[in-house]
Amino acid sequence: EEQEYFAGVTVSPFKSYRGYWQAELMVGAGSFDELSTFSESEVVNEAFTNTYEFTQSKEVRNISAYLVPISYRYNLNNYLAVAGGAQLKVDLSETTETNTMGEYFLEIPNENVVIRDETQDISMELKKDCSFVNFQPGVFVGANAGFVRIGPSIGARYIYYFNEPHQQLQLYAIWKF
Repeated sequence: EEQEYFAGVTVSPFKSYRGYWQAELMVGAGSFDELSTFSESEVVNEAFTNTYEFTQSKEVRNISAYLVPISYRYNLNNYLAVAGGAQLKVDLSETTETNTMGEYFLEIPNENVVIRDETQDISMELKKDCSFVNFQPGVFVGANAGFVRIGPSIGARYIYYFNEPHQQLQLYAIWKF
């Protein structure tokens, strides 16, 4: 499951009435966890098979920057607004930690025997740090409800990125001064 929290600022006309242009800059912190299992077998000869049962956990943490260089917002009335525009995303930093544990089993298929041998278990840890990766240009549409000219409101934004992963849904709360 992926979660991300972000904060940002916008530049737009004060107490905008109907349609207006806007720019935004946001910084987000996110994380993604994944757990998987798999096995690998090697037939040594007709009598023996080496098998490893793997459990792998992966955690990705990132700090991202979002830039909306230009968007157009339109206030339908005092409480509802719609918007569309371009959005750019880049991960300023990304840390990936992968831990893999492999349990070893010796199988003797002709005798229907499986022997667990803990001395043959393997464990691997990998940590990778990157900066300025995962550049994603895209377009978005969104809507918000609340006080659209000044005050609080909530909204949702659907972003379509031109590269993988293609989609993101952002839910947000804003306060216009």
